Amino acid sequence: MIDLLCVSATCRALYNIATSDHVWQALVQENVPGARVTSPYPLKSFLALYGAHDPRWFLPKYKVWFSDGPGLIGRLIIVQYDQRSGCIEGYQILTSNTNATQHAWEADTTVTIRNFEPKHVLHLDRPILRLPALSPATLAHEEQTVGSSKVTNLRWVDDTDIESRPEETQGTRFRSGIQMDLATRSHFMHAQALSPEEEDRVIASQFPYSGLWPPPTFPSPHRVTGANPFGEEEWPPSDNDPPRRREDVSDRCFRIITFFHDPETSVALMNYIAWPVEDPIPLHVGGQLATYATLDPHIYTPTPEKPYRGIWVGDYSIHGCEYVFIHQPDDAPGDGFDPESLVQEEGESAEAFAKRKKDATVYRGRLEAIKLTGDPHVPRGELTFSADDLGEGGFLGVLEDPPFTGTRVVRSKGHVAGQGFIQGASLPTFEYTCLT
Repeated sequence: MIDLLCVSATCRALYNIATSDHVWQALVQENVPGARVTSPYPLKSFLALYGAHDPRWFLPKYKVWFSDGPGLIGRLIIVQYDQRSGCIEGYQILTSNTNATQHAWEADTTVTIRNFEPKHVLHLDRPILRLPALSPATLAHEEQTVGSSKVTNLRWVDDTDIESRPEETQGTRFRSGIQMDLATRSHFMHAQALSPEEEDRVIASQFPYSGLWPPPTFPSPHRVTGANPFGEEEWPPSDNDPPRRREDVSDRCFRIITFFHDPETSVALMNYIAWPVEDPIPLHVGGQLATYATLDPHIYTPTPEKPYRGIWVGDYSIHGCEYVFIHQPDDAPGDGFDPESLVQEEGESAEAFAKRKKDATVYRGRLEAIKLTGDPHVPRGELTFSADDLGEGGFLGVLEDPPFTGTRVVRSKGHVAGQGFIQGASLPTFEYTCLT
């Protein structure tokens, strides 16, 4: 995008190409998966629309975002771009447990089977995030005279030259919060990734990892400082966060700060958040911080070889429905299974051989179930269960008793904790996990 604007300053011909609306429509479309964007409303061009939401197009691009608050519960939201209003909006996804029943398993009466029919809805009446396209302009026009004609150069307002600016004006675009179009006093804020050294240091600590988000259970290209659910965090988390430069802006994490409606405290904090000062202010005196992270769509999209990948809903009894990320890691280089290496055995039918080949392809490797939302016993970001080997190394047999007749059973481990989770050290071994 920056390169495109630089090209537009080269000559009139490249200016006309680089500012063509179909070029910018394609850039907008790249960040709005699953829906075709046909109008730049409420702005007049896709160039202006792109600039109005820059650099926040990563929000609808990754869609699924999960937070470290409130408390140990967390929150899952879906972010989308609404071209009817030109807004980037995020809504919490809620699931109700309908037609829930439970009964003892006839094959083992000590086992209780719970059945439920989850119903998913977006909480459209109360958006968590709403950024209108009419946010402060980030696109600047500069006119200069070339020969006898005037040429308009376009550039994105950036903070690449902050070192030469007065200290009180450095990095205000990316560092300051954006007041959202909501009934609550909420601000959107960018985040900056921790350095690899700092990330390793925090991961080596115990839960809650000094508020690290996302926690180390999730695969992520980088992590940021979140809120410690057991501590009173100060803002900002460091001198370099929120970010000052475009290249420091994380596209996998962001923050939302919601202020309480205490007039004196809220006004002071809102003024502070719009213009960072030297001394940090404890958030607990007047605001709530939530840090959001996302997942690479690749790791939650099922494939024929990794069919259990996805975002699932679990029925956690008195805690209700919770969202669980089922992670099946990619094969390490050189560890991939080649189905063609299997040979049909003598006397084996074609159907049996095809099933054995399919089972060998699917039932292998590790599976992890990580809570996207949690409860006071096992919080968000922690393992709820895992299986070290879905293949022969963990295979225990095939069930014959209904309602699980024909279900494959593998050895696994599950998390069971008391209220007030402290540290997920070791998981007790379950007798089995069923895979259909």
